[in-house]
Parts: sequence; structure tokens; C-alpha cells
Amino acid sequence: MHEINRLEKDSILYYQGGGEDIILNSERKNLREFYNIKNSYIVINTLLMPGISNEKARLIKEKKEVNSSMLKYMDELLEVYCRMYSAICKYTYLYEHEDKYYTYRDDRMNTLEFLKNNQMYSFMSTKKCNDKNKDFHEDKDGILLLEVEAPGSIEHIDVNAILKEESKYPNEQEVLFAPFALLDMYPLEMTEEEKRYKDYHGNPPAAKYLLHVRLSLIAPYKGERDEELKELYQEIIDPRSTDMVRQVWETFMSGKDPEEDVVRCYTEWKKKFQIYLSLRFARIKYEVLVHSLKADGESGINDNQDTNKFEKRLSKLNDDIKNYYNYTDERRKKYKNYIQIVNVGLSILYPMTTFLLALSLQKCFQVYIQFAALVTSTLGVIVTYVVKGLAWNEKLQQRTNTYLKLDKLKREMKYEKLLNENSLDVYVERYNEIIDVDNEMGGRNVFIMGDQFENIIKNQQKKQEIENG
Repeated sequence: MHEINRLEKDSILYYQGGGEDIILNSERKNLREFYNIKNSYIVINTLLMPGISNEKARLIKEKKEVNSSMLKYMDELLEVYCRMYSAICKYTYLYEHEDKYYTYRDDRMNTLEFLKNNQMYSFMSTKKCNDKNKDFHEDKDGILLLEVEAPGSIEHIDVNAILKEESKYPNEQEVLFAPFALLDMYPLEMTEEEKRYKDYHGNPPAAKYLLHVRLSLIAPYKGERDEELKELYQEIIDPRSTDMVRQVWETFMSGKDPEEDVVRCYTEWKKKFQIYLSLRFARIKYEVLVHSLKADGESGINDNQDTNKFEKRLSKLNDDIKNYYNYTDERRKKYKNYIQIVNVGLSILYPMTTFLLALSLQKCFQVYIQFAALVTSTLGVIVTYVVKGLAWNEKLQQRTNTYLKLDKLKREMKYEKLLNENSLDVYVERYNEIIDVDNEMGGRNVFIMGDQFENIIKNQQKKQEIENG
């Protein structure tokens, strides 16, 4: 189990675009159509992104195409995700690799919308060397330059170290990071050469950021959730659902927007798809880590195997709790400050508007005062839209809730009189539950942001229709 197997290598190769080179045995010959599909990585990554903006950026603005026949092989597609994640976990926890990474990626500006949530939702392919290949720029709708800093403990795989000569791009030093990770973002200055890059429309790069990947949101979990997985699986592969997904893709590729009800069903289906994979990933990670601990014990590194395993688990749990606690506290304070600033601003703007309207009843400077009242009123509305659109209130509630739960968990562990394997299992389970709830709340907040953005667009469109008669 500890070796990255043939099927896992094939899944990584398929993500690269080398599906035609994959050799299928007699039992898997029926999957030839699936593995011959081009641009499979678009579907693999897009289905992990919340909402529909990534589909619109790729299929409408960039005029890319995806093959909807992939949906006929939903079982195999789900397994490709899981095999990729398994290979990544094995490489991270069982193979020798670098202690830290500094890599590069050229992305589309749409990705920034998701990165601002301080999460990496999809697989992220990066390069150790910034080779400045123009082919990666000219097919994108807006260029986003990224530099990625990550410790070796973050789930990743050195693609060519595993695929070797089989790699579709043997000359690239590709490092592939797993989805569902937390990160911090810092703006960077572009070099003069980078400013000369051109996107799909001939425009220069719009932004450059450093991403510091902090930790994975996938907590290893052995728990019995078979019924939940079966239910989600049936909803994902339901022919009515896959037909709806096909309809959405084909509508986008025709340059149009799907109907509102169809979009809502599609985003709900994607959410179930993502939850299903996160549950599968949690089990995969658990199995790999268990094997890692067994391997350490069998190698004779420590004569007291049980003690060594317990201390490793305890240390890992303490580190994870500390990192997530600090991260949550930092985000909680940030959103609290944002909301306090907004509240102070609104408490000034709205009374000021009322005062100016009252003052405008006087004829002296009436026009100027009415204009000032209009400006303060408009600013109040804009600020309110910003708060709703970025879901600051909801994010503050999410981070405060998680912060308080982690704080309680830390205190209980600190004063635990008898910390043994059984009590440690309980604490691990509680930590996983806290992360699961936090992830669910984060997912809901992303959908709130998406819905608010869609409402603003629709209201603007209706306003333009009325103005145009």
C-alpha cells in the first residue's frame, strides 16, 4: 500500500493531459473514451470550485471546451480524484522530499476570487522554476501571477519524480498541491519583464501575489459515515443530475448563461460532489498515516513503538490545534475590525444624510447640499453591499464559533489528568468535528457571497433593461 501504484500514476498522468498514453488492461478497455478526453484538468479543478464563475471564465470568456462525455464515466472520474489524492498523501508522508518549497504559477484572474477566501479549493499545479512560458499567458482571461511558499508537510507531489519519463512534460519541475488547504496571501511587485506579459485580450498581468500554504483542511478520519457517502454518491451519479451538469456546460460553451433554477441545482450538486470527495479524502489520509506509523515502528526507529506512536499523534494534534487556533483568531480579529470600521462609517454617513436633507430645505446652496446628501446616501448603500457581498458578518460568526470551540478544546487537554490513547482518540475526534463544522460554515459563506454577487448583476441588468425601454 505504501508504494504509489500504477492506477495512481495513471490518474496523475490523466490530470496532466496524457490520458491517451495510459495502457488499459482487458478489464478496463471500456474506459478508453474517458482516458482519450482532452483538457480533463479543467473539469477536475472546476468541479472543486464553489459557484459558477470559474466555468464562466473558462468556457465563455476564454472559449475553452470540455467533453461532456466525461459524465458517462462518473465512477471513474471520482476514482481519479481519490487516486490523485492518495498518491499525493503517500508522497508527502511516506516518501523522501524537500523540507520546503518555493514554486511559481501563472493563473487567471478569476482564481483570485477564491484565493481571497484564504483557501485553495482545487489541485494547484506549480513549477519549481519560473520559466516565463508565454503559452501559459495568452490563453487566459486576465493574468494572475503567483509565487507559492509551502512547507514539505503540506500535501503535495513532485510529479516528475514519480512519473519520470512517462510525464507529459518531462522538462518541467512540477509540484502539484492537493485541494482543500488554508493559505495566506501577500501582494508582490511585478518585474518589468512580467509587466510585458499579455493575456487573451492582449492586456498585461492584473496582479501578483505570494501564497503561503499553511495547512490542510482534510482531517484524517476513520469514522463510520458509509450511509452518508452512499447517499451522496447516488445523488452525484443520478442520470438526472449528470444531464443537468451537461446542460450547464453546453450552455456556457455556447456563450450563454443557464437559467437561474438550473444554476441553483448545479451549484447544489457541486457542493455535494465536494463534500463526498472531502469525506473520501479524509479516509484516504487516515489510512496513509496509519501505514506511516506502522512503517516507523517496523523500521526499529524507536524500541518503544507504542509510546512513539502516541507521542507522534499527540504532537501532531497539538500542532494542528495550535495552527488552526492562531489562524482562526487572526481571521476573527480581522473581520471584527472590518465590521467595527463599517459600523462607525455608517453611524456617520446616515445621520449626515439626514442632516444634509434637512439643511437642503434652506434655499441657500440647496443644489450643493442635495448633491452632498446624495453622495453620503450612495456611500452608505455601497458600504452595505460590500459587507453583504463579502459576508463579513457570517465570516466573523464562523471564526468566532470555531475559535471558542478550539479554545475550549485546548483548555480541556491542558488540564486532562489522564491523557492516554483512549482520551487522545476522543480529542482527535472532537478536533475533526470542529474542522468539519468550520468547513461547512465556510462553504455556506462562499455560497452567500456568490448569491449576493449574482443578485447585484441581475439587479444591474434589470435596471439597464428598464433604462433601455
